[in-house]
Amino acid sequence: ARVIDVGAEYKGYYSDITRTIPASGRYSERQAQLYNIVLNAQVVSIGTLRHGVTFGIVREATERILLQGLLELNLLTGDLDDIYNSGVMSLFLVHSISHGVGLDVHDRLPAPLNNVFILEAGMAIAMESGIYSIVMTLRKHDQIRILHRS
Repeated sequence: ARVIDVGAEYKGYYSDITRTIPASGRYSERQAQLYNIVLNAQVVSIGTLRHGVTFGIVREATERILLQGLLELNLLTGDLDDIYNSGVMSLFLVHSISHGVGLDVHDRLPAPLNNVFILEAGMAIAMESGIYSIVMTLRKHDQIRILHRS
């Protein structure tokens, strides 16, 4: 698989986008399964983004979907809660699931994105669900604007 990660600037504002495409033009069955896990995690994480939600809720939902998918493919074994609490996700997702966008491609948000950081209406953030491995890297990255709706 090929990871394409590009940035853009327009009138002093910056952003980036990432896509993963199959090197051969078509994913193998296993690659497609992994891609769908990442896509599902991306959809779930975007669905949790709301004004007033803590980043911890978004991060945990995303990581649990990724881990559940790895369990279903028998790439991990054990109890989902135990695996999540062990921190093993850091072996598969080597960066945060999100960063700010705006005056810099990776615009700084207040403090590192941690469990208590609260999303606010008007924020622009990138969501970067992914699974990294020696064999293949999958990453999906979309820009999201937080609205003041529940």
